[in-house]
Amino acid sequence: MNKMRKENSLAGIIQQTDTVFVARHLGSHFYSVGLMLQLSEEELDDIVNTYPEDIIRQAMTMLSSWIQKNTTDATWDALIGAVRKLDLNMVAEDLEALIGRSANNANIT
Repeated sequence: MNKMRKENSLAGIIQQTDTVFVARHLGSHFYSVGLMLQLSEEELDDIVNTYPEDIIRQAMTMLSSWIQKNTTDATWDALIGAVRKLDLNMVAEDLEALIGRSANNANIT
């Protein structure tokens, strides 16, 4: 794990630079996750229409939008919590591994 990612995970705030890694794990689940993160259907539909053949770009754009709107609340816990609410536990575990958090030590609300 590089130093920047480790610092981000400790701070809890997701950075724009993390979106590519997260997007790869979300894949086609990005739309449902975006809804859980309080993005509107209209905004998500616009993202899909802008990048119709590129799921990773769609997920990255959704995450970037969420981060911009929720600068201090765009945390790993919020994202992983949204993923878990959708019963995407394997994705949640992948994200926890990405930030170096043990699933047993996660503090998800």
